[in-house]
Amino acid sequence: MELQTKNLVVKSNRLIEAGYKLNLQEQRIILFCITKIKSKEPLPSKTFCISASDYAEMFGIKTKNAYKELKETINSLYNRNVKIYNKESNIEGEFRWVQKKLYFNNDGYAEVTLTDELIPFLSELQETFTMYNIENVSGMKSVYAIRMYELLKQFKAFGKRKITLDWLKERLQIENIYSAFADLKRRVIDPALKEINELSDLSVSYILDKQNSRKVKEIEFVFHKKHMVLSEQSLEYAVEDNDLYHELKKLGLSDKQSKQILKEYPNEAIQKAINITKHNIENKSIKKSVSGFLINAIKDGYSSYEVMKITENEKNKRNLQEREEVITIEKNYENYVYNFVDSKIKDFSTEDKQNHIERFIDQADKVVIQLYKKHGLEYKVVYSAFVKFMKGIILSTSTIKTKEEFFIENNFISS
Repeated sequence: MELQTKNLVVKSNRLIEAGYKLNLQEQRIILFCITKIKSKEPLPSKTFCISASDYAEMFGIKTKNAYKELKETINSLYNRNVKIYNKESNIEGEFRWVQKKLYFNNDGYAEVTLTDELIPFLSELQETFTMYNIENVSGMKSVYAIRMYELLKQFKAFGKRKITLDWLKERLQIENIYSAFADLKRRVIDPALKEINELSDLSVSYILDKQNSRKVKEIEFVFHKKHMVLSEQSLEYAVEDNDLYHELKKLGLSDKQSKQILKEYPNEAIQKAINITKHNIENKSIKKSVSGFLINAIKDGYSSYEVMKITENEKNKRNLQEREEVITIEKNYENYVYNFVDSKIKDFSTEDKQNHIERFIDQADKVVIQLYKKHGLEYKVVYSAFVKFMKGIILSTSTIKTKEEFFIENNFISS
């Protein structure tokens, strides 16, 4: 298939968070193939040609040993599996990376064919994916550094990521290794972060969370992006990798509008306009179009949060109406959350639901317990309390719209 000039790695976030253990060379084979995929388009072929010279050049190894390493690596990769987790449906799937391999010994290249199951996590990706330039990991010698870099890059918009050690070890498939945190820190975490800090576009540190005990259970990574110079050929992807691009789209701008804005205006001005727009959304000051307001804020360089010139008399007249609108919005969002939790409860198996009911009753007050014994769970007061109890449990493992997203999506704008 035709090679691309952009050395970009683009993976579905589910593949980023998958459970697998590949050695350094096996990781490199997969990454090499991914850089040849146009992630937003259908994949014309699952088969990739890897020459020893291209492989050596990408990862900075000696050409003399490249074909031998290439062949040995593909042989071992052929038997490797990857485990995908579906958090919402609590389903785990496992499949191989490679379904076919061919060696052209006289010509110094190989062909690998990726499995059908892997392709959806690499091509036709429209959302929830992570993207980076392979130069950020090509010099790494630790396979853990590559995996941890990807897990951090996935959360680039936040600049931090907190994960449990059990979760991390499951994804790296080292659950039965390094049971002592000191060993995990010395053999995995510290060497990985050293390479990330030295070789990639991220600067990373971490904070340990012992959760009121001596034993470390969670680790929070804090990171920021170093200043990097982008190549012209990566510009289109770099625009979409810009966090402001997604902010603009979230506030109602089209793909074309967002890209044009990013090309014509400095990031600082765009961020300022976004902040002003969000402020005016919260204050119910935008009368019509959120996207129109945002565009004007960028183009006209609004400099004050008090953009909408509303006199004190006008504000007083609108106070009552605004309070009523806020109450309506809050109620609508509460109903949205309630219905979301209710739908998840209805999906529980009988056994799971009963286990949750027992835990609910253990902590319920006496009035609720008495009503439950007399009327059962479906009694309105009892079921409302049960939904409230389940809310924290369900939302901790599910994705739900924020109040701001719900507000914008449902067009709760003052008229």
